[in-house]
Amino acid sequence: MNECIYLRGGIKNLNNKFNLVETNDTDEDVYLPLISEFSRLFKVSLSEIKSKQFYRLIRVT
Repeated sequence: MNECIYLRGGIKNLNNKFNLVETNDTDEDVYLPLISEFSRLFKVSLSEIKSKQFYRLIRVT
């Protein structure tokens, strides 16, 4: 998988050096354990965190 940053919510791509791509099930396998731990540590509902779409920010090569 290419290097990427996962972002949540309404994100706008502001330049042509990056692509913003919707996540898929494979991506969720990566970020779900991280947001689950965040949810536990900060006592935030996991369903609330997942209520907004996640995106991958990928640098254009």
